[in-house]
Amino acid sequence: MIKVGDILVKVEAVMGKPTEKTSDPQGTIMTWWLVEEEGIDESAPEQYRSLKEKPSDTSGHKFLKVIIDPKNKVTSKDFSL
Repeated sequence: MIKVGDILVKVEAVMGKPTEKTSDPQGTIMTWWLVEEEGIDESAPEQYRSLKEKPSDTSGHKFLKVIIDPKNKVTSKDFSL
């Protein structure tokens, strides 16, 4: 689980390489676009994998977006899972 206050190393360890990474005055914005994996076992919890490129049509896609400050801490997060 990613939460505000976590460090960048933890976020990248849990999520892997982001789909998008940009910088602005607020800090570094990292976004992971996700797609649901088809599981073998219906009773297993939902599983996602991150996309290498941003989908052309983002409606219906899941995402996690975090803002990292200059001290490499998460200051904000937004998601749709």
